Amino acid sequence: MKRQLISAETFFITKSKELATNYDAVIIEDLDMKGMSQALNFGKSVHDNG
Repeated sequence: MKRQLISAETFFITKSKELATNYDAVIIEDLDMKGMSQALNFGKSVHDNG
């Protein structure tokens, strides 16, 4: 388990450094997939992407 945590931590550190180096801005959006599928009648297509 500890090895997996170290691997995940290494991934996030590496990826965040790559994003910070290559881009001026990084936008993160927290989408409500359940709400979108119900309100917009997207149904299964929204859940397949989430």
